[in-house]
Amino acid sequence: MAVSRTKTGPGTIIVGEIGVDDIDFSAQVLSCVVEYDKDKEDDRKVLSGETVAGAVRRSATVSITMLNDIAVAAGIVRFSWANKGSEQPFRFVPNTAADQAIEGTIEIEPIAIGGDVDDDMETEFEWDFVGEPTLDEATP
Repeated sequence: MAVSRTKTGPGTIIVGEIGVDDIDFSAQVLSCVVEYDKDKEDDRKVLSGETVAGAVRRSATVSITMLNDIAVAAGIVRFSWANKGSEQPFRFVPNTAADQAIEGTIEIEPIAIGGDVDDDMETEFEWDFVGEPTLDEATP
């Protein structure tokens, strides 16, 4: 296989049901990464000498670094505070030209507010996926 390189951006990141109550906060995002974590229980030996494989659980999170948009009435910061604990649709297109989207449902937690004096408010946060996200073509 030949070398393939794809940069992050331009792309989109949207929370909420598209066309209904969605918030596109792509213009605020400095970094976005969707990552899986694997939790595997220990294997167990049984009397017969065989080994029973330990159960595997996978979970996914999205980690975002963004310029805080607290001044925007319909921004993602205010949305996160008003909808804490709720499950919301999520869509992340890391690069529009690559035509791939990660979609799923995330659990909203309030985004932190504040930072160093005289600096732009920049916030890092992580949301958990409910179930597993999918990776598919961005345009059906």
